[in-house]
Amino acid sequence: MKAFYLAMLLLIFGLHVKGQEKAITQQEKKIISLIANLPEMVTYNKSMIKKLGRPLVFEIDEEPTRDNPDYRVSVAQDHGDRLYHSHYFFVNGKTYAISYYDVIADKRIPLSYWRKHDH
Repeated sequence: MKAFYLAMLLLIFGLHVKGQEKAITQQEKKIISLIANLPEMVTYNKSMIKKLGRPLVFEIDEEPTRDNPDYRVSVAQDHGDRLYHSHYFFVNGKTYAISYYDVIADKRIPLSYWRKHDH
């Protein structure tokens, strides 16, 4: 009986979380595609498919505000039961300029710098 109640709770929670998802716009699809198609992310995605049997997850986790015109895109490894976020990028919603977020330094850096020094 406990298993039944646990299964029902998981089902209800799962439906609640799924209900919270919002529709993705064409612009958001383009932004995610820009990041997913960076050569570094293509290579990384292939290695994660080989290692984990699952592709990377690319999602917009911050939208532009009045003070900040950028979308933040997170890149995560899908381990089945959880996601491990490994990279964050910012994409300007008007110019589509891309920058990388350095978590350790807590700052955005130009994509060109990240490519030469950090990835």
